[in-house]
Amino acid sequence: KTEGVLMNNRFVVESLREVVPDDMEMGDVDLLRFALAYPDDKVGAEKALKNAIQWRKTTGKMIVDAANEAVAKATANGGWENEVVRDAAPHADIINDFITPKAVITTSTEDGDLVYVIRASQIDDKKLMDKASV
Repeated sequence: KTEGVLMNNRFVVESLREVVPDDMEMGDVDLLRFALAYPDDKVGAEKALKNAIQWRKTTGKMIVDAANEAVAKATANGGWENEVVRDAAPHADIINDFITPKAVITTSTEDGDLVYVIRASQIDDKKLMDKASV
């Protein structure tokens, strides 16, 4: 479970928290991702985190802002409205023709986290890539 993994990596997660700027929100699980990607390499984890922070503030800012706005709208009524998030995704006008309700399964973990599974066998990936690729 997440709690156990967090406990086992708490010192690295706490160290990574010091890298996060005050104006950015990142939870323990966000930081855990970097700790697990670089086991026994605190410097590598910090470098990856700094790169991610830089991307979120520059190149990826538009995507991050759109995602935050979509999640806020999707949860505004106390539940989860997935269509709001699907429609706000980058290139949704192309991708949503292929990633249809038939091609996904939405479920949750024992802890209540949302899991959105895309069934690749239900997608015409060649047509998708022909239409979406630059």
